[in-house]
Amino acid sequence: MNDFLDNLGANQYQKMHKTSRKMINPISVVKNTRMSYNRFLDKNVKEVEVQFKNEDPAWIPYDTLLSMMEWELEVKRG
Repeated sequence: MNDFLDNLGANQYQKMHKTSRKMINPISVVKNTRMSYNRFLDKNVKEVEVQFKNEDPAWIPYDTLLSMMEWELEVKRG
């Protein structure tokens, strides 16, 4: 009887916490990383190679990618 109640409770929990959203890894667009020296900024900059769809991959600063992701979250929240 306890197994039945445990399974029933587990099923109810799963139904209550079921989400319709698919989890997406925010870093999945990153194909590669590198450190490079930026002579205009006079410092080393971490860059990531990104590809969002079928376009050619491009190198952008890691900080830029983080800012893009933060902005996207702000827009979605409204």
